Amino acid sequence: MKKNYSTGIYLLLLAFVCLQLAACSKMDEYRKYAEGGEIAYAGKLDSLKIYSGRNRVLVKGLFIADPNIVSCKIYWDSRKDSVLVPVARTHGVDTLSQLIENLEEGVHSFEVVTYDTFQRKSVIVNGTGTAYGERYQAFLINRPVNNSELDGSAKTSVSWGGMDLTSGVFASDVTFTDTFGVLQTVRVPIAIVDTVLKPYKYGTTFTYRTLFLPDSLSIDTFYTGYQTVNVLMNVTKQYLANTGGPFNYSSWDAKRWGILANWTTNSPVKNASGYGGYELRSNVGVLSFEAGWGLPNVTEGKIYQTVTLPPGKYVFEAVVDACSSSGAMYVVAALGTALPDITTFTASPPLGNIAFVTPGTKQVSFTLPDEQVVTLGLAATLAGNSSTGQYCKVTAVRLKFLKLE
Repeated sequence: MKKNYSTGIYLLLLAFVCLQLAACSKMDEYRKYAEGGEIAYAGKLDSLKIYSGRNRVLVKGLFIADPNIVSCKIYWDSRKDSVLVPVARTHGVDTLSQLIENLEEGVHSFEVVTYDTFQRKSVIVNGTGTAYGERYQAFLINRPVNNSELDGSAKTSVSWGGMDLTSGVFASDVTFTDTFGVLQTVRVPIAIVDTVLKPYKYGTTFTYRTLFLPDSLSIDTFYTGYQTVNVLMNVTKQYLANTGGPFNYSSWDAKRWGILANWTTNSPVKNASGYGGYELRSNVGVLSFEAGWGLPNVTEGKIYQTVTLPPGKYVFEAVVDACSSSGAMYVVAALGTALPDITTFTASPPLGNIAFVTPGTKQVSFTLPDEQVVTLGLAATLAGNSSTGQYCKVTAVRLKFLKLE
């Protein structure tokens, strides 16, 4: 028993000696690296943040603990380049704010090292930042204008379209001329869908551009080019009747189909047992062409109104809520008391016509040098069968006017 006890003490002493030898060996290696004792580092940069920009970044951080810091060096892209920044420390917290210019577009890596009065350096502080440039700029588009019109009280109403918010879009700058001839600029946030410009000078245009911040840390705003918008006065109510929102019928089948009030509708459109041109769609009356799904084809179908217009510049537009991706569908303006056949458009073009196979606001523009009788409306040739069809559904039409100078 006594022998086993002695052996245990011997083994413990042997283990202790081995540990001491290992520790001494490591200390010897340490002293080879740092003669004179422990390594002393300069205080490192705190709270590093790298802000993105146009072919540049802004490096920011805080000098907090070490009062002896005299400079810091910023490296980027695996130390391919660097800048030495002098630091004048005060008794409080000091800030690093350094622009790194002329960077290629893309993500860049950064290292920041500080130095003190004893020529000691800090541990490395790492960060990444993004420089944006022409590639990002090339994808930016102006915010769409769905509608713009001037009323009789010097107010221009602008209806804006939507945009992809992930692009960084946040506003548009709009410049217009007021009734005193002075240029005015307003900033319209992206969340605003309707804007009123007033007092607006009749006969002038407005320009706008759209603003983007590529990310939440960007120090630079990106802009599209300026776009010019002609503003005409809305004269729809002066010259046209039953223009939508909703459309009304003069007679209907008490179910779905009817005949539009105040419009001329030719017989090919009336293909639903003598009704057609008007449709109750989702409980809203719309101007409608449809063929197929049991309805006969529509050949040279026409829906129009005839008016006498004074000289001026005009835009006639139809808000197409839905339509098939095939078929012949047109918004048309023509001189005289009727719309021409679609098949004659090439040989004898009307005042204006635009074909479409997608929803949206479809416009035709025309100019009258003197007072004229003009017919405005839509024309379509559509086909289908018992299981397929073609169609066009319009929720509103508008007529806009600008007096000739």
